[in-house]
Amino acid sequence: MSENLHCGGAGGSFGSAGGSPGSQKEIYNDLCAKIQSKKGYGNPLYPIFEGSGGGGFIVGMEEKDVVLNAGFGGGFIYVESIKIMLEGIIKADGISPEKPEYMHLGSGSGGSIQLHGVFIEGVNGIISANGGENTGIGGEGGAGRILINQTKWYSENFYPEKIGILVSVQQGGRKNVIKNQIQVFNGTIFSNPCLPGYEPYKGLFQCKKCSLGKYKKSVGRDMCLDCENENKERLEFVKEDFLQKRECSYVCKSGFKSIKRNNDKNIVCLENFEYFLAIMGNENVVYGLGMVILSILINIGMYILRKRKQGRILQKYQRGFGEENSFEEDFEHFNLQDITFHEKRMFLDGNNEPSCPFKINEALKKDCLCFLNRKFFCRDEDLENDVFEKINQVFQFGKVSVFLLGFLKIFFPFFYYKILLQIKMRKVLVAEGIFFQYLRENFTKRDFWIKFTYNKNFDQVFLDYIDYTKTKLQWNIEQKMPVLILFQGNGQFMNPFCINMEDSIRKINILETFEKFCESFEEFLDVVKEYEKEVFEKFGTFLQVCVHVLNEENGKVFVLGNEDDVKKDKYLKKLKNNYGIETFSGKYLLFFLKKESIIVGSFMRKIWIILMIKLNGFALMNMMI
Repeated sequence: MSENLHCGGAGGSFGSAGGSPGSQKEIYNDLCAKIQSKKGYGNPLYPIFEGSGGGGFIVGMEEKDVVLNAGFGGGFIYVESIKIMLEGIIKADGISPEKPEYMHLGSGSGGSIQLHGVFIEGVNGIISANGGENTGIGGEGGAGRILINQTKWYSENFYPEKIGILVSVQQGGRKNVIKNQIQVFNGTIFSNPCLPGYEPYKGLFQCKKCSLGKYKKSVGRDMCLDCENENKERLEFVKEDFLQKRECSYVCKSGFKSIKRNNDKNIVCLENFEYFLAIMGNENVVYGLGMVILSILINIGMYILRKRKQGRILQKYQRGFGEENSFEEDFEHFNLQDITFHEKRMFLDGNNEPSCPFKINEALKKDCLCFLNRKFFCRDEDLENDVFEKINQVFQFGKVSVFLLGFLKIFFPFFYYKILLQIKMRKVLVAEGIFFQYLRENFTKRDFWIKFTYNKNFDQVFLDYIDYTKTKLQWNIEQKMPVLILFQGNGQFMNPFCINMEDSIRKINILETFEKFCESFEEFLDVVKEYEKEVFEKFGTFLQVCVHVLNEENGKVFVLGNEDDVKKDKYLKKLKNNYGIETFSGKYLLFFLKKESIIVGSFMRKIWIILMIKLNGFALMNMMI
């Protein structure tokens, strides 16, 4: 058919099909346009083939004339380097017939190009695998294939700042496009995807950040999307903000407040009154305001009543924490004068709340009586008095109190904490009065005394054992570092962790030697290593020593041993049996501090937390200042 219609040759194919030819006789152009080259072939993800040459058949021409004079296909170029700086041209273009008289033959298609490197940069470079042009009746060449592989495409740090490389895989040009001619497509470019917040540009090979007012969430060759939001006059787009990676990057203009509703995709910018209605819940605004006003009135009334009723209770409370009280003025409370006579501190179970009231357990009861009577063990008749049972009953919360506190906690949280603090204070002061009345009636000599100590939040109560027969010299010899200082609070917003500044133990001079203790800590570690094997053989546990410094920028953690849960439980049981303290594990929770120091991070900054074991006697002591 091509012989009779005087058709030219079709263009070569590779990345896309070559162009269809025309005819030497214009009336046959539409028919010749139906002659098609082979469709594209090869793997676009890894191109390795050369381009195809153009075709053609004209009456009177020899076959060798077609082979020698039709356009040639582009070649195969492979470049691999750590860094590719391209300021020139990398070309695998198809070629047109060299002589004008052979323009009725087809042009060649573009070839294959592969670039592999960590860095690919350039400002004026060109990478092309275009098809050959044709100015006659021959078909233009199809486009080639290009692969560009940047191995660090997933890192923003490897996106070059200045890059202007042009990548081209176009079909060949055609002087006269024939009506109804089959249109060919461009070739293929395969390159790395773009990160979220970036879109392809300049030949689908480089990536650039989404422009203001656009965003992109996916990894791939997708383009950035326009932000959709009502009231754009209230918005101000953020330049190169990280939000471009997952949502529209804008903030509210000055004078507007931002809020994100459940049914809205993006933030909404509202005026002050609109914002107030939004956070109050619209139809519940009136109810909310009424509750606030009612709460204020109730609070004022309670404050007035509390001021009238404080009287002697408040004075007694302030006297218990006063720094100026002398030993004679306040014999009942633990103060600085008692430091040199202090023997140990024992804790009550619980935290003085309805769910966990204070309790003096049997072990603590026995320990108190043995200390007061200076006995190593107590007979049953020594434990028959019911003073401790009375104290435990004082600390119990009645059903009515539990119900009212539960109601306040849900509907009036502010009043809940205020009222709970008052109840806790009264319980502690009443229990203190019962305990000291018992001491005065039964122990008149007062050589050995127990003082009822508590913090300002009334959630910690401990008994300080005082031995007034001890001399200051004995105290200096027997006292070992470190001593125990506890935090008050539970780590919640209304009751954060803090140090009880009124605790007399916090003010002892021995804390001045803490710096010297840290200087000699390496020697202490050597001692631990020396005795670690012996302790393990005797007690079945490894020594674990942790030091965490939080008031320095670069904190240090030293950990010796690898305590597992089984050995830890076994060790705690042994300590409980030796010391008769049922709540030992709760009070010394920080002893088993893990390497990640999660518990430490819950406390205040700028504090020291030291946990260690005394080898002599194998007793556990903590220091927290």
